[in-house]
Amino acid sequence: MEREGVARRASIRRRLSLIVGGTLVAAVLVVGGMALLAQRAHLTRALETKAAGLAQFMAQVSPLAVLSLNFVEMNNNVKKVVLTDDEAVYAIIVNDQRIPLAYYFKDSDAAVGDKVRALEAARNPLGAIEAMKAAAGILEVEAPINAGEKRIGWATVGFSFERMHRALMIQVVLIGAFLIVVTGAGLLLLGFALRRILQPVNALTAAATQISTGDLDVHLSGTDRSDEIGILSRAFERMSRQLRELISGMEQRMAELQRMSQALQKSEEEFRRIVDTASEGIWVLGPEARTTFVNARMAEMLGCAPADMKGRLFTDFMFEEDLPDHHRKVENRARGLSENYERRFRRRDGQAVWTHVSATPIMDDAGQYSGSFGMFTDITARKQAEAEIRRFNQELEQRVAERTAQLQEANRELEAFSYSVSHDLRAPPRAISGFSRILLEDYADKLDDEGKRMLGRVEFSVERMDRLIDDILEFSRAGRAEIAAADVDIEKLAHEACDELASLAGSRARIDIGPLPRARGDRAMLRQVLVNLLSNALKFSRSKDAPLIAVRGSIEGDETIYSVADNGVGFDNKMVDKLFGMFERLHSSAQFEGTGVGLAIVKRIVSRHGGRVWADGTPGEGATIGFALPRSEAHDIESGERAFRAA
Repeated sequence: MEREGVARRASIRRRLSLIVGGTLVAAVLVVGGMALLAQRAHLTRALETKAAGLAQFMAQVSPLAVLSLNFVEMNNNVKKVVLTDDEAVYAIIVNDQRIPLAYYFKDSDAAVGDKVRALEAARNPLGAIEAMKAAAGILEVEAPINAGEKRIGWATVGFSFERMHRALMIQVVLIGAFLIVVTGAGLLLLGFALRRILQPVNALTAAATQISTGDLDVHLSGTDRSDEIGILSRAFERMSRQLRELISGMEQRMAELQRMSQALQKSEEEFRRIVDTASEGIWVLGPEARTTFVNARMAEMLGCAPADMKGRLFTDFMFEEDLPDHHRKVENRARGLSENYERRFRRRDGQAVWTHVSATPIMDDAGQYSGSFGMFTDITARKQAEAEIRRFNQELEQRVAERTAQLQEANRELEAFSYSVSHDLRAPPRAISGFSRILLEDYADKLDDEGKRMLGRVEFSVERMDRLIDDILEFSRAGRAEIAAADVDIEKLAHEACDELASLAGSRARIDIGPLPRARGDRAMLRQVLVNLLSNALKFSRSKDAPLIAVRGSIEGDETIYSVADNGVGFDNKMVDKLFGMFERLHSSAQFEGTGVGLAIVKRIVSRHGGRVWADGTPGEGATIGFALPRSEAHDIESGERAFRAA
């Protein structure tokens, strides 16, 4: 026999080199990475400390200038702070309402681009700062400007990370060079150590190869050593002696092997009995996909006898359209892959039988594919049930489509009915109003004061009915109109709503609109929501000496939150469930005009956007009414629309 060589990729030398070398490289990389992280943290802390110091300095020297609106001194302060430090990019002083008073941008810095300069020239420093943050790494630190115990503004300084990044890149180069040197030296020492260690091992390998060829006359040097190599050498010599003794007793063992063969044959017969009585089908194929064995259960599934199936091709029992997938499975089996899948077969009577297959390749001693072994479970009943379910689902989808069409037709009829009702309901009040005005104009001298007062009441009731009809139609349209989803600037909508309601606000009312996050929805519908909420707040706070309305917004989790708060008459929270109901009023019409439909429209629009509404109030102290919208996802609006339609 030829001597068996050691494969290079399986050698101990290669494995030890990979393990030790890999460990060394990993350790060096970890140490280098930790050093870089530590250096970055140190530089960041230094930059933050310096920025905080400059912001505090600017806050300490600016109170008098802010109070006196000395813009020259404030401009000098921000310019001095920016020019004092190379890494400072901008400085800005704002009042307590975040209105810029003085600012300075370092034009020479790379972070100050054309867009930033354009915004600065347009006197929009806050926009310039946001553009700079979006374009480059900026560290921003702010400090409050206090006058006594009162905060009168904020001093803010922005620093660029550019110099810190350059310093870090120098550190990366130095540490990388050090790592390369250390790694190279370690690998050289490793190679030297492995050569010294593996020379005795190679001698033992040669001895083992000699024994494997049948040459048991092995003599090893180093048997007198006291280390592991000496122990292995002595063990090899003892092994060769034992092998010679073993060969001399082989004849005695042959008889024992013959008895074992007979026992194995008996065991095989028992195994066949078990296989033939198994509840699952067993199918064994040769290398050409011909049947070498099937048990009784497998033959029963296909309506054949086991003897009739032996020698037949596996594909004889398959449908033609399933053959491409079968050939792919055979290729997988030839590559040594086991699989579980479903397979359909044709019974002898032509009917289809569905099975779940667990297939395993059979390999010979040389590792070559020689066939496959499969276990088959009959799942025909389950497949028939699945087909029935699919048929039922198709019928259900058809019913849903029919129901949707009916609903759309009903909506069209409802819209036509709404217009008809609008026209028909408006005619009688207009007639009543016309006749009342005729009576007041033509028969005024015949009516006493009580009669005139009663006609005035009639005119007022007609106007109220006309408003009620308008509100009902608006409520109906809020539920029928299509949602044109888009990105909406809620803050801009709030200002537009305030302009629209300016006549209601009066000279005493103050509306404070804070920064409001953007939302996704129908712009016209969301504008209606803001108009209704603001008009509601103005109406119920006009009795106050100094009416105040606050509009606020925030982002919490996966929702965008908006609220409108007033300092008006408020309400008892026990009645909050009635607040958004149709025609529900918590105050009499004598106290406050209205039809009780406005907040119901708010709830309907917000619900169609997939959102929610809420309210909180205290009698005599004011109320807060708000709504929440999903975070800018179109599918949330669609799900809200589906939920609204279902309701």
